[in-house]
Amino acid sequence: MNSHLSGYWKGAFIKGNSIQSIDMTFFEEDNNLMSLQEIEDWYPVFGEFEIPVKIDSTENIVFNTGLGKVKVKLDSNYYELSGQIENTNPTIYVHLKKSIPPPSPAYTVEEINIPSGDITLAGHLHKPLSMSKNAIILVTGRGCYPVSTKYNLYAKILRKYGITVLAYRKRGTGASTGDCISATIEDLAQDVVSVKNYLLEDGEYENIGVIGSSAGGWVMAKTLEYTPLDFLIGIVGPSTSVYDQQMQSMA
Repeated sequence: MNSHLSGYWKGAFIKGNSIQSIDMTFFEEDNNLMSLQEIEDWYPVFGEFEIPVKIDSTENIVFNTGLGKVKVKLDSNYYELSGQIENTNPTIYVHLKKSIPPPSPAYTVEEINIPSGDITLAGHLHKPLSMSKNAIILVTGRGCYPVSTKYNLYAKILRKYGITVLAYRKRGTGASTGDCISATIEDLAQDVVSVKNYLLEDGEYENIGVIGSSAGGWVMAKTLEYTPLDFLIGIVGPSTSVYDQQMQSMA
């Protein structure tokens, strides 16, 4: 059945009289069946998922979506997948049709590992094929949880405009080594320096800047003590001192 599933499918979630479009690509990775789900009209940071797929004993094809667990059946004559999302009221139906895949994307996404002192930062480099000479480093906010670097809202938008985006996971999260809990703002700023130096090795960029989300605003400001940056963009940046915010969090 995997050979029938492999490839690009286009369809929708159907709830009453409304539909939500979804594109899916089924593929094998390390002998496991996987699906890449893309939902354009969702908020983009949550609109792309790479999800394992199972085929049960009754040949139901089972996978999770942002709306819940799906069970569909394959019609191999018409190359259609039909089924529904479990435990929904009203019922949300799913219908997918195997289709010709869209043109290849005008960008590449490369998995990268960057040395930073005695640790390694893992992430992804989003590189447009028609590239400007601008690059942006994404610096995440507070917390020790792994962010998505392969499927990322800011990278998805910026690469459309020819801007290279480097998204990495904070030290001690995901595949990045080191200790997140004990990391100081100086440690995190030095990691940004290492990421900038990685981009400089390409020799392709005239401008390298940072987008700092939330507490990432403190990190990008601290980075300026160690290296120049061509621009800084803060998103919901902090308006108090580090001390005040930490005390508010403990209250």
